[in-house]
Amino acid sequence: MVLWGVTLAAIQTNFMVEDYKDRQTRKKVAALTFENVMTYYSIFPPESTVYYEADARFVSDAEIHKIIETIPGGVKVTWNEAIMCDNNPYDSRDNYEYYREAEPTAKTYIKSRSRRPMSQLRELKGYPILMRRNEGYAGQLLPIQYPRHDADCRLSSVMRMHMPDGSVKRFEKHSEVVQVRGVIPD
Repeated sequence: MVLWGVTLAAIQTNFMVEDYKDRQTRKKVAALTFENVMTYYSIFPPESTVYYEADARFVSDAEIHKIIETIPGGVKVTWNEAIMCDNNPYDSRDNYEYYREAEPTAKTYIKSRSRRPMSQLRELKGYPILMRRNEGYAGQLLPIQYPRHDADCRLSSVMRMHMPDGSVKRFEKHSEVVQVRGVIPD
């Protein structure tokens, strides 16, 4: 009978310790900001000037910090992005307007990733910014093409980090400007 009592007390104590650790982990995760987990240094086009109707491509300079490895199950990051264009680039005023909306994307991060050297990033061709041709899930994914006129365009990215406790951390970043100039190449 005494053995049962000791075993039961040990199980209950273990449960209380684990519950305490779980609450502490949840508090730490809830206190994190987007920048504590991931730092976006810049988003830039692989080329600063492109021809009319060129495919929109961008490179991300980001780092995922070690703290992500302490978060149970990692974190899911979603991106809602749009290409914004200043359709009158010669008036010396920045007036960026919605041009095209990109297909939302998501990725779950579990491990840290250090920042790549800028020399490596500049050699990349960038990732294409995709959109659905038709509404709904059945539409074909196609790269967004820049306008058929002179414009200054940039990628506007709203990132949301979905934490295991249900909280969402929001971060917004605009890319460096890409100049759309010239004629349509043959």
